[in-house]
Amino acid sequence: TMIILEDVPRETLEAGRLDGASTWQLYRYIVFPIIIPISLPLVFIKMMESLRSFDFIFVLTAGGPGTATETLDMYAYWQGIGSAGRISYASSMSITMLVISIVLITVIWKVLRKWHE
Repeated sequence: TMIILEDVPRETLEAGRLDGASTWQLYRYIVFPIIIPISLPLVFIKMMESLRSFDFIFVLTAGGPGTATETLDMYAYWQGIGSAGRISYASSMSITMLVISIVLITVIWKVLRKWHE
C-alpha cells in the first residue's frame, strides 16, 4: 500500500505546499485523486480473494487453531452444515455477504467509471 503513495509526484505536492494548501487539502485534492484509480481495483481483487479463500483454509486448517483462521464464509458453513445445524442462520449470513459484496462492487465500479471519464 505504501508503494501507491510513491506514485504521487513530489513536485506536485511541493507546488501545493507553495500555493498554501494544508495537509488535508494536499491529500484531498492531490493524493487521493492520484491513488484512488490504483487502489480501488486492488480493494476489489482482495475482496474477491477473501471470498475464494474458503477451500484453502478448510483443507489446510479447517479454521483452526480454535477460530484463528476462520472466515465469514467458513463460519456460515460450520453454522449450517457443521455441528450447529442452523441452516437458516447460515443461509441468511451467506445472502447478507452476497448483498454486501454486490453493493461494494457496484460502488467501486461506479467510482472507477467516474474517474475514467
